[in-house]
Amino acid sequence: MIEPSYSISEYLKNNFGDTEKLPFDTVVKKYPKNFCLISPGEVEERINFLISGVVETKIVKTDGTERITEFFFPNQFFCSLSSLLTQNPTNIYMTCLTDCTIESISYKDFNKALEKSLIVNKLGRKIAEQSYLLRIKREKDMLTKTASERYVELMKNRPEVIQEISLSKIAKYLGIDPHSLSRIRANAFK
Repeated sequence: MIEPSYSISEYLKNNFGDTEKLPFDTVVKKYPKNFCLISPGEVEERINFLISGVVETKIVKTDGTERITEFFFPNQFFCSLSSLLTQNPTNIYMTCLTDCTIESISYKDFNKALEKSLIVNKLGRKIAEQSYLLRIKREKDMLTKTASERYVELMKNRPEVIQEISLSKIAKYLGIDPHSLSRIRANAFK
């Protein structure tokens, strides 16, 4: 079940109990399904907060095969973090899988606010922690678990992915062939 959505200010209130006004402006935009938010070669300049919709990140290998690295749902921060932090071009595609409403913060404004705002420091730490934990868990799972184990864990811990994402995309996320996913699903429901 996808959680009800809210804004960055409401996120801060819900997670930190803080009602301090943000020391920077945010921009809220609506994007249509299939809109590409960032492509390889572009430099990430914004920290995004998903108010509504679903976003995927993927890498396209030189042979043309796609590997989905993550799905983002409402109330999650997302960006091409390595590009944002290094200000070097990204190697990922970030695409809206549905119509999306996204609230964004300029990374330049965010960095300036870090120097003088406790709430921005808390927010920055929370974004970095969530990103790191999500990435390290994903890497560990890909290295240590079978495709069946990854699918069962996905069903248990992230049911919104199973409910909202096509099977072909789930297969790319799990790093398996769609036919293998069909067999895994059949066995999982026995």
